[in-house]
Amino acid sequence: MVLLLGSGLVSTPAPAQQRGWSTDIATHGSWTAYRAQTPTGRQLCGIRVVGAEGRTLHLKHFAGDRHVTFQAFKTSWSIPQGTRLRLSLRVDGNAPWTTGGAIGQRNFVEWTVGGGIERFDAQFRNGARLFLEFPEGSEAAWVVSLTGSAAAMGRMVECMGTLRQGQGKRRAAPRPNPSAMRRAPHRPPSPSRPACRRSRFRPASVRARPPSATPSEPIVDAVAPAPRSA
Repeated sequence: MVLLLGSGLVSTPAPAQQRGWSTDIATHGSWTAYRAQTPTGRQLCGIRVVGAEGRTLHLKHFAGDRHVTFQAFKTSWSIPQGTRLRLSLRVDGNAPWTTGGAIGQRNFVEWTVGGGIERFDAQFRNGARLFLEFPEGSEAAWVVSLTGSAAAMGRMVECMGTLRQGQGKRRAAPRPNPSAMRRAPHRPPSPSRPACRRSRFRPASVRARPPSATPSEPIVDAVAPAPRSA
């Protein structure tokens, strides 16, 4: 049995979660481009297609990554955390991408494509159908419509550029110039003033960056839409 994705798509609102949001950029054919932030604060750009029986396929780029993350969701799945799966991804009659390193948990499976992403991008933009096959288990092959895929991928690439520009601006923030700073003359402490005062400034807290594209990363479907400006 073959199941078709990309026809009769209906968007449903996502439940709210703290700090997370997702906002659609544009819909082209079967695909919707979006920008989001996970509840852990990671920025990402993505495109998705939705099918019957709770099936959704996402292509995501998390800020700072050099690969694209694929996530396939199905509401009826109940996958033990950390389960490794074999997958085959193919566009039309082209050679398939196969992986034995896909990781599943709960209701989704995740894998990445790094090497050869340019070739995949060309096939994805110009193809008619994408086939996602599960050699192991009882899940039937997914057949995904690529109608509108070129325009949707273009929007995703534009979003990725915006993320990179934002990161560049943060890295290029001006720093104080020691040579331009004047040293205040030393004054001995007065009896009415203590020789040492505790600084009012505390070091900024540093949080370790979460690993990219891991199944533990909160999914886009579980975050609330971004608040609209008045």
